[in-house]
Amino acid sequence: MSLQTSVFDLHKLVLTTTTTKYEFLGKLAECEANYSQFFRVSKSTLINPENVMLTDYKRAILLYQAPTLSNTPSAKEKLLKHVLRNNNK
Repeated sequence: MSLQTSVFDLHKLVLTTTTTKYEFLGKLAECEANYSQFFRVSKSTLINPENVMLTDYKRAILLYQAPTLSNTPSAKEKLLKHVLRNNNK
C-alpha cells in the first residue's frame, strides 16, 4: 500500500492498495502524523513497509504486493533498510 500526491491535482492523494486505487482530498503530512504504519520515502510518497515485497537499492525502486513499483531516493536508503528489517521481525 502506498499513498502519493496526485499527478493531476496536487490537492488530492492517491491511495494504492493491493486491489484498487482511491483518490481523495488530503495532505501527506496529516496522513503521516495520523497513521504510524506509513513511512515517508520521498516528498510525495508514503508507503506501508509491511507491503514491500522487494527492494532494489541500485535502481532505487520498491515492489509492492500489488504489481506496483515506486521510486525511492538514495538519501532514504539507510533508514528504509532499518524500517524494513524491523518490520520483518
